[in-house]
Amino acid sequence: MVSEFIKNKHLANRAGFGISLQQIAAFEQQSNADVWQVYSAVREFEPINFNRDEVNFDYVTLSKLKAAEKKEIQQCNRQRNIEINLNFLTAMVHSEDQLREKMAFFLAWTFCLPGSQFKIQRTYTQ
Repeated sequence: MVSEFIKNKHLANRAGFGISLQQIAAFEQQSNADVWQVYSAVREFEPINFNRDEVNFDYVTLSKLKAAEKKEIQQCNRQRNIEINLNFLTAMVHSEDQLREKMAFFLAWTFCLPGSQFKIQRTYTQ
């Protein structure tokens, strides 16, 4: 017979992003139904917050800048992209709503990317 911990660990891997070391003791004592209730609970959506101020560049004036100024702006953009990626991954993995995060991640990779194996084809009738 499979223990509750193994069932809960499997559920955490399938419905979320696995378990952390802090969750081991709780997963050994909770029933499978209780763990599922935690994953399937409906929660309010919380957007990802960023520490940096919003900076929008005018690309017409940006094209007229010198190389050193362009390089500085590119480094700033690179840092902002890294921050966005890290904040997204942190929010996705440490969110209490991991099932929704995992489903959104799966749907984005499956249907929305250009290299997706599933193409949504539209048919137009005239």
